[in-house]
Amino acid sequence: MSVSDANAGANIVLILSSACDRKRFRIRCGWRLRVIGEDHGVKRLISNQYELDDDPVRIDREAVHRYLSGESYWAAARGREVMDELIETAARVVGLYASNGRQLGFARVVSDGHTVSYLADVYVLEEARGRGLGLELVRFAVDEEPVRSTKIMLHTRDMHALYAKLGFDKPGERTMERWPTGR
Repeated sequence: MSVSDANAGANIVLILSSACDRKRFRIRCGWRLRVIGEDHGVKRLISNQYELDDDPVRIDREAVHRYLSGESYWAAARGREVMDELIETAARVVGLYASNGRQLGFARVVSDGHTVSYLADVYVLEEARGRGLGLELVRFAVDEEPVRSTKIMLHTRDMHALYAKLGFDKPGERTMERWPTGR
């Protein structure tokens, strides 16, 4: 797509990323051209009060880092630079937003784009819980390509009932994991 192909009402954002951009199951590195229309790439509205968007440009990285480093049990020691890189290299990131644009939740998926994906860093702010938004956030994160056609794994010590509603099950006897060792 060239700049001349963009709609007159759209903003054109050119991003130089040190990470590779995954698109259509192929990896391309370097410059990305992203056209953002007036709808900001909104993919799904929830009862006209909330929206889910998979536009990585729209993610409020400071809010994500603040929650994950301060509120989550799984990423308390994760630095901002690491979080930024994880967002940039993810196969899919999804933000949950209030109608005023404030980010209320987040989900990230890592994938090889063919066989295996990993769901990570899912959260919904406490003020927005109890409305089914977490279920919709996860559904939107995993039910779209390139993730939908892969085996999806996750680690969690809570919210098992929510994930079960989306087809997640406890791992079988063949599942193993290795925790990080010192570097």
